Amino acid sequence: MGIRTKIAIGFVVLTVAVIAMVSFWGAKSLGFTVESSDLIYLEKIKNDISKQTAEQQILLNKQLKEALKAIENANFNDCSAENQDFTKFLLKIKENLELDYAGTFQISNSNEKWKTNLIKSDYQIVRLYNEGPLSYNGYLVAEGLINSKKNIMLVIAKKPRISTNMDDIFCVYDSNGILAGSGFLTDYSLDELQEIALSDSTKQKQINNKVYRLRGFELSKSSKIITGYSVQAATLVKSEINSMMLRLAILEILGFLILGYFWGNKIFEPMTSFKECIDKVSAGQLQEIPPEITDNSYEEIGSVAKSFNQMMSQLSTARATLIKTQKELAEKDKMATLGRFSAGIAHEINNPLGTILMSAGMIKESVEKNLQIENEDISTIIEEVKRCRDIIENLRTYTRKTKPNLIKTSFEKFFNEEKSVIEKNIKDIQENVKISFSFNASSESYIEVDKKAMEQVFNNITKNAIEASTDGNLTIEIMAEETENECIIKILDNGKGFECNLEHIFEPMYTTKAQGTGLGLVICQAIVEGHNGKIYAERLEKKALTCFNICLPKTKEESEGNLSEK
Repeated sequence: MGIRTKIAIGFVVLTVAVIAMVSFWGAKSLGFTVESSDLIYLEKIKNDISKQTAEQQILLNKQLKEALKAIENANFNDCSAENQDFTKFLLKIKENLELDYAGTFQISNSNEKWKTNLIKSDYQIVRLYNEGPLSYNGYLVAEGLINSKKNIMLVIAKKPRISTNMDDIFCVYDSNGILAGSGFLTDYSLDELQEIALSDSTKQKQINNKVYRLRGFELSKSSKIITGYSVQAATLVKSEINSMMLRLAILEILGFLILGYFWGNKIFEPMTSFKECIDKVSAGQLQEIPPEITDNSYEEIGSVAKSFNQMMSQLSTARATLIKTQKELAEKDKMATLGRFSAGIAHEINNPLGTILMSAGMIKESVEKNLQIENEDISTIIEEVKRCRDIIENLRTYTRKTKPNLIKTSFEKFFNEEKSVIEKNIKDIQENVKISFSFNASSESYIEVDKKAMEQVFNNITKNAIEASTDGNLTIEIMAEETENECIIKILDNGKGFECNLEHIFEPMYTTKAQGTGLGLVICQAIVEGHNGKIYAERLEKKALTCFNICLPKTKEESEGNLSEK
């Protein structure tokens, strides 16, 4: 079966998936319809409670007027709480009007202090006190001034008497707790009430074999109401419809996955073997695809597999040719490198040997003729032998690459100690060299360094600068700087610069000096890299300066000491 047939099957599967998705979203629409129906009924309960509360508030306002009129007719001179007669009269009013609370408050000229006890809200049901026995219930409140004493406020309160249908419940609460309610909601904690009220959908709770629909509404900034009603246990809410449809969708997906697994095994098994061969090729193992795949697979896959095998055959031939060529080139490069290295050594050794041979011949001739041997000839032989020794020692240093003996020290201390050593070495070579030092780094920077090895680096670089100078007006500037991770020593000179590309100066046996070994800068590089640092040169043409940069890594501040064992 070809790819076209499989695409047709895929289209059928996709059609089935789209139908399932449409059914799923249809079910979600049903869930929204159920949610809307719940919202209408729960909101109706809230409106009924609000209506009953408003009617009882109107009645309480009438009772307040009656109480104020009775107090006025009694003609009390003192309406304060300290007047026992007035207090008894007020208690009688409370009993006659069936009030839950009646009290007076003294109003000062500057502040209505009674309001500090009464906790108002935008809803009609309020909390009387923050503390005390009356603080845990909500009340309907009415207040007014007693005519006989304009600075006395009468406050009366009554618990709301709210009736609902048999299975309807409600709860009014604020940030301090429940104000009024019915049913199991009055036993809920404030956190549980908040969980219901903050939800943007209807909640469903099962209490004592009954299922209740619950939803919260905001009455004001400070109070909320939760209403609920009992339904049949088999009735679904929107969230349950979503959950049910999700399970159905998962079952559908699992069914398609199982079906796709069997189809995929049949269709893509050759592709798996194909991929394994490609992975082996990418790992360097050239391997052709087995005949059972090329001959028995679908026509498109078999065609690609045969083309792949042809490519593998050509690649194997090219690889064998490439390996043979690489071996030949490596052998030629090795012989060329050995030849250059040997030529450099021979050149460096032949010069002093020629001088030694000539001086020895002159000494022999003097001996044969009984002439006096010249001290200059003997001195020349000694100097040239020392030169040969230095060449051999440099070669040994280069080939050994001895690990430096690192000692942790302050960068500033190291730089100050090396200043005098560098200056002395330069003066020993040439007197009229101008030397300057500058330190532009933190005194709290630390490095790990082999001082003796680094002295050799400084000596080689400054010696090269002096030997390259021809006009006798040489200036050397040595600067200490730092970055976030490195301490840098820059050695600058105003010499004529390099007569070659900078990438060649660190090659072994490469030199432009008549009597140079070509190993000085190579040894410097080996020493610096042994410090886990780097060295490089640059020509600052605008300033006509040559600059060697020696970069050493910073280390953490600890007590100074030998770190070679680390």
